[in-house]
Amino acid sequence: MKLQLEGNDPPEGPKLTQRQLDCLVLAARGKSNWVAGQLLGLSGGTVHKYLEAAKTRYGVATRTELVVRALFDGQLSFAGVMGDSRRDG
Repeated sequence: MKLQLEGNDPPEGPKLTQRQLDCLVLAARGKSNWVAGQLLGLSGGTVHKYLEAAKTRYGVATRTELVVRALFDGQLSFAGVMGDSRRDG
């Protein structure tokens, strides 16, 4: 199964809010909702709500599916997930 034809841009997916992306990057790095909340100044429950809203926008059931879809759609970058300081500013 070929997911993308060569030379074509990936299909445009739903747009996530900046806060959803902040939470998603930390989830992609393996952080729990509680740890992500501590890093972002939010509660773990709030992080959970942001991630659930993002999963709903993408129509996926798990954090892993969400990360993969956001990477595929270009909303997340591997450099951002890996914490490449050249890209983080």
